[in-house]
Amino acid sequence: MDVARALGVDSLSLGADARAQSLVVQAQQRAERASGHLLAALVDEPGLSTAAAALACAVVGDVRDEHGAAPDDDVVAILHDVAMLALAIGRRPAILFDGLAREGYADRIGMSARGQLERAEEPLPAFVVALRDALATLPGWDAGCAAFSAALANALETTLQEQRLGALGPTTVFRDAADGAGADLVAIAAGILFGDRSAMHHPTEVELALRLGCASVGRARDVIAYTQGTGPLQPLELVARRFAVPLPVIRLGAADTARCLRAMLAMDVLDLADALGSIEAREPMRTLLPRAVAGIIALEPGADALATDERVVDRDAIMAELRQVARLDGRITSDERALLRGMDTHLLAFKELLARIDEDRVVDFEEFQQLRITRQHVLDDLLRIALADDVISDDERSLLVRVLELLPTLRPVSR
Repeated sequence: MDVARALGVDSLSLGADARAQSLVVQAQQRAERASGHLLAALVDEPGLSTAAAALACAVVGDVRDEHGAAPDDDVVAILHDVAMLALAIGRRPAILFDGLAREGYADRIGMSARGQLERAEEPLPAFVVALRDALATLPGWDAGCAAFSAALANALETTLQEQRLGALGPTTVFRDAADGAGADLVAIAAGILFGDRSAMHHPTEVELALRLGCASVGRARDVIAYTQGTGPLQPLELVARRFAVPLPVIRLGAADTARCLRAMLAMDVLDLADALGSIEAREPMRTLLPRAVAGIIALEPGADALATDERVVDRDAIMAELRQVARLDGRITSDERALLRGMDTHLLAFKELLARIDEDRVVDFEEFQQLRITRQHVLDDLLRIALADDVISDDERSLLVRVLELLPTLRPVSR
């Protein structure tokens, strides 16, 4: 799966942009006038303002409002501030939370994100209040206000909780990388800038697409971190969670773990691409969200590690490949045979479901949801078969990993 192609963008890269440099300069000038403000800390953080400016410009790109006009620099500067905040949450959350011990500080952070404070003194709440005030002047605020408030409150409160738990020591369980993705914040803010109304007209579809966007960024970060051997990643726990079995049961080696992480990335990215089709084509969110996802991923050092092979979707070819995997040790065990029978049955039913969906050449949101549920059911049922004897053998594990890799490719022709 090619991540950029699946998202409908040219590539996972952010080029130099004169407008981006102008945004950086503007932010520096505003920070000098706001001494002691969080904006100054964000601008002073090495590389943060530059990365956020490149991201903001990549998301805005050639998008125009309903009157065909491009946004002016002052408006894009608001998106730049949102992007700095979003990237700081994922990269350097400690700079956001000065004075965690202050009484009621956590409450004020949440209240500022939800628009329940008119003014604030502490750096983060004050920055958020000013950011909301700026966004409130834009054409899409009424439609996007609720979505932005929810995304911002969730991001800040989750990150604040992690900062507090981090003080307990190395036994703390690190959060999922998707929690600090920030793609939803950037995409919603960009939508507000362009008067997007999709969150008002299609709230369920947009909420799922935004969640999948953050998940795509999170899974991409997982793959990159695992490939480079860096970060607080707990890959085995992530994969075990995806299989919905205890960690000691699945017992994956390094190579299989990497394959599973890539499969999880493929599932989220392809589901995101499908979910975007449920949003009206005229709404800017259809373009803004995949650009935000691709842009944030592109900012990750080592994003070129995401390149994977394209695969042809064909039931017979999939079954032949699974049988080949089963025969790697020269025989097909009774456990493997049971898994192959189960997979064959599921693939036949899945093929019939795809054929019904393809009859009208359009995948609506209900059908999209049905496909997601069915894929999960396939994996759950095959796990049930594998665990019938309370043990997952090496042969069964190889087949399950291959199934997890192949499930994301089962898509309608009309996709």
